[in-house]
Amino acid sequence: MPQHPKVPKLMRPITLAFLLIGLLSIGSPAFASTPGEGELIPERMASPQLGVKPTLHQGLFADLQVGTFFTMNTDSQRVGAQVSNAQPYVGVGMGYDITRNVVAGLTVGFGASAGPCFDPDYSTGQCRGVRSFSVFLINAQVGYLHELDHQWYVGGKVLGGGALMTPGPVESDGGDLLVGYNAGLALTTEYHTHLEHFVLGLDVAATLVMGGARVQFPSFAIYPRLKYVF
Repeated sequence: MPQHPKVPKLMRPITLAFLLIGLLSIGSPAFASTPGEGELIPERMASPQLGVKPTLHQGLFADLQVGTFFTMNTDSQRVGAQVSNAQPYVGVGMGYDITRNVVAGLTVGFGASAGPCFDPDYSTGQCRGVRSFSVFLINAQVGYLHELDHQWYVGGKVLGGGALMTPGPVESDGGDLLVGYNAGLALTTEYHTHLEHFVLGLDVAATLVMGGARVQFPSFAIYPRLKYVF
């Protein structure tokens, strides 16, 4: 019988190495087929959506207000400045988001009037009362917010309540404290941040402060707000 030639022992490992390389080449990604024209790219290869809209919390909240405050003397026979120097304004508030668009709450704000005279002596052109006094505003408020975007709202508020002025700006009323009331409107905007529970806001409020027949003046407050929803 014819005898097959024997394979040299050195060739055996070389042959096995080539077989192994061939098997690896078949499974390599370099040899994997790519989608042709009209073929769908697998879902796992699609680009992920950028950004995630945050969950908007609503309900009981507290806010801190820090801004500027000034008053105006509308008396046609005024003595001295018509508009007060801008003074710091600080306020705190508690409220509740009744719905996503309707809000109600209570705020306490502290500002000051510096400059205008609300108790002039027209014969001498001097001011009988004080030209600088503190103003405390304790207000209930109800507002409506319109959604511009998932996180951004704009709207308005109606507010009103008590006003405390110290010292009293009118000499005849005298005393260290004059009790009155105020009412007004505010424009507001809110932005729900990606920091959970925190909302940034900005209010521009105008109120008419009344402390008797002789003390009536408009006040203005512009303040950013930091709101925390529980």
